[in-house]
Amino acid sequence: MHKATLIFSLLLLFSGCRVLGPDDPRLNEGEDHRETWNAFQDGTYHFLMNRSCFCVISGEHFVQVIDREVSVAVNTWNNEEVEGEHLQYVETIDDLFDMIERAEKDADEFLVEYAIEGYPTLISIDWIKEAVDDEMYFQISAVQPGIQ
Repeated sequence: MHKATLIFSLLLLFSGCRVLGPDDPRLNEGEDHRETWNAFQDGTYHFLMNRSCFCVISGEHFVQVIDREVSVAVNTWNNEEVEGEHLQYVETIDDLFDMIERAEKDADEFLVEYAIEGYPTLISIDWIKEAVDDEMYFQISAVQPGIQ
């Protein structure tokens, strides 16, 4: 067993997290969390998203969502705003729920944790285990309804 796989397995074991596969009977759990999330907010909110992937937008960003659309995203490291044409690559929490649903069905490895308010706090996806550069990791924090 590879050292990284062993470490990941031990972290899962001790953290109480679970990896869902495409045949897991608990797949509707995400819908329960989405319903809780929808009851918590009205489509206008802000949050911090730390995104790690081989993609256009990565790193930690402050994200403002108005009427379920990303209106502003600011890189917290250099305080630079994401340009308008790149905002399409910044996910709302609803977009993350859609990604979770897809990952539950299609990803080879998948891990998600939720806050009591329903939104995901941690998402780890490996779409194709044998592929390189397709993994995605999201950490969501400081979620607040309303505009900042």
